[in-house]
Amino acid sequence: MTLRQKIKQHKTRLYIAITLSAAVLVFGSQAAALFKASNDLSILCVILASAAFGTLLFIVKYIHAGILCFAVLIAAAVFSRDIVAVVWSLVYIPSGWIMCRGVLNKTMRTALTVHIAVFAGIIYAILIAGSLAAENGGISPEIVYNAVDEEISAVVENFQDILLNMYIPDDINISEEEQERNRELLKQDYMMNLKMMVPMFFVLYTLAVAYFSTAAFRVVYNISIGSKTAARPLKRIEWRIKLSAVSAVIIILSAVLNLLLYNRDNPLPSIILSNLQYILAPGFCIMGVYFLFDKIYNAYNKNKFMKTGIAPAIILISICIIGILILNFAGFAVLVIFGLYAALIGDIKTFYDKTKKMVFGDDEDDEDDDDFDI
Repeated sequence: MTLRQKIKQHKTRLYIAITLSAAVLVFGSQAAALFKASNDLSILCVILASAAFGTLLFIVKYIHAGILCFAVLIAAAVFSRDIVAVVWSLVYIPSGWIMCRGVLNKTMRTALTVHIAVFAGIIYAILIAGSLAAENGGISPEIVYNAVDEEISAVVENFQDILLNMYIPDDINISEEEQERNRELLKQDYMMNLKMMVPMFFVLYTLAVAYFSTAAFRVVYNISIGSKTAARPLKRIEWRIKLSAVSAVIIILSAVLNLLLYNRDNPLPSIILSNLQYILAPGFCIMGVYFLFDKIYNAYNKNKFMKTGIAPAIILISICIIGILILNFAGFAVLVIFGLYAALIGDIKTFYDKTKKMVFGDDEDDEDDDDFDI
């Protein structure tokens, strides 16, 4: 009997299905309405709709899910009356489908996150291109470049006081004209760097949507299905972002090459390498948090009969907050380093264990090492 069949036989399935359907309808339609109103809560609604829809697919027939999606489409159109907002809200459909199929196929969360980010990125790119085409009567690289230039110029203008005070403090030894020239050069350099970092911002945005969608999905799934049926809940230790040693090597090489190839007159190589670093860094930062949590959890519960994760989580959050307040961005860098260590040592240990097994065979006396449980 498959997982979906077990879930469908549960007596509370109808009530769960009604609750999840209502959640999809509310969050899906409100995502479009809030997007039309330029409200940042729109993306939260998309994430919650994705989690509810992905869980609902375990319970209802696919034709029922299709009817619900059509109802959400109508509601989104009524509330927003904007085609762009409606399409934006439909991101929950591929996200929910990917998460449902991923759990059934026992796909790792890292792969699910990447798949959702790809679909979200495609939809968002189509929306951006369609909006520009509607405003300008067509689409071209020049139109896209001008739109990006306008957005970045607005950002720089809004934060120019902070930027100038940070990099060009007032100096009484130079003339006002020279100070103004230095300010203008700084603004131009900053705008150029931001333009080159646009791909990174776009990728990170889609990855963030995908990551929080999978996080919300685990919570909704465990509450509504995992704890009430014969289905196995998604355990914390199994529902983690795990980047490979290859990714760790790539980010390390990018950082080294960035230092070696840095050239103020030709910043393009440095900007490309920085894009790659910033895209991978959040994943390793998350792995660093997992690594520290496991260390604190094992130390806290070492001699306890009843193990708990609440106290270790509070300790970890306190350490992270204090570290970031004291070290600022260096605090995130430390977490990235822990994540790199976990990725490299974990794969090295796995390779060592497999090699040892092939050469010497199984060793029943080996003890599990929780330090590498990432």
